[in-house]
Amino acid sequence: MKTKYHHKASVNVLAGCFFALLVATFVLHAEDNKLVTEKVSPTKPTVVPAQQAPVVPPTAIAVEELRPATSASVPDSLLPPPGAPVAAATSPGPLEDGEEVQRPLPFSEQELRVLRSSASLPIEQLVQLMTVYEKLENVAMMDALVRAILKRDPTNEEALRVQGTLSPEVETRSAGYLDALSLQVLKGEKVEDTDSVALQANALVMEGRAIDAVTLLEKLQKQQFAGAWFPYLDDLAEAVAEVGDLNRAEKLYQEISADTRFALETRQEAMQLLPSIALRKRIANLRQAARGNPAQLVVSAEGLLREMPNQ
Repeated sequence: MKTKYHHKASVNVLAGCFFALLVATFVLHAEDNKLVTEKVSPTKPTVVPAQQAPVVPPTAIAVEELRPATSASVPDSLLPPPGAPVAAATSPGPLEDGEEVQRPLPFSEQELRVLRSSASLPIEQLVQLMTVYEKLENVAMMDALVRAILKRDPTNEEALRVQGTLSPEVETRSAGYLDALSLQVLKGEKVEDTDSVALQANALVMEGRAIDAVTLLEKLQKQQFAGAWFPYLDDLAEAVAEVGDLNRAEKLYQEISADTRFALETRQEAMQLLPSIALRKRIANLRQAARGNPAQLVVSAEGLLREMPNQ
C-alpha cells in the first residue's frame, strides 16, 4: 500500500515538472516573438502640433473710441416707427481748452433713426432705449439719449444715474461742432463726418429752417457725392417737403422707395410718406383753384373729406 502510494506520487511529480517545463517554453517563445516584432516594426513618429505665433496686440489708441464694435441691436419694439417725426441728437457740452476733439464714428442706420426721433418719442421709451444701449456698452448712444431725456426732464433719475457712469473722456464734440461742420460745407470744404452734417440738417428742419437744411444738403451732395449715390437723400426729401416743394419731394421719395441701396425700413418709410405728399399736393391745388372764393374752398374741402374720411 505504501509502495503503491510512493509510485503514484512519483508519477505525479514527473507529470507536473513536464507540464511546468512546457509552459515555460511557450512563454519564452512568446517573449522572443514580441522582441522580434518590436525590433522589426518601425517606430511611429510623434507628431507635435505647431504652436501659433503669439498675437502682438496693436498699439493702444490714444483717444478712447466712441463705442465698441458689436453686432447686437436694439429690439424693434423700442425703436420709433417709420415716418415718426425726427430731430437731431443734442450735441455734447464744451470740452476743456486745448482738449482734442475726436470725430464721432459713423452712426448705424438704426442709431440715426433713434437720434432723429429723440425729440418726439415719449420719455419712457427713451429711458428704455438708454437702458438697452447701456447693456450694449454703446457709450455714444447712452450720452446722446441722456442729454435728450434731461433736456425734457431734468430730474429723471435713470438718466441722472447713467450720466453719473459716463466719464469726462466720453465727450467727443465741442459746443458748436455741428455749426462749425456745416460752415465748412457751405464754404465748399470737404468734411469726413458727413453723418453729422445730415443730423445738423434735421436740426434745422426742426427749428423751422428747412430752406437752410436744403441748401446744406444740396451743397454736401454737390461737393462730395457728385455723380455718386447720395445716402442722405431721405433727409433732403424731408427738408424739401417742409419747404413746400411737393412735386420734388414726391419725386425724391419715389426714387428712394425704388432704390435697393437704401435700407428696407427707409424704403418702406418713403412708400408710406408718398400718399401724404399726394394729399398735400391735392389740398394745395384746391386752395389755388379757390383763391379769392372762400365758399368754393369750403365746398371743395367738404368733398375731399367725404372722399377721404380717414385722412
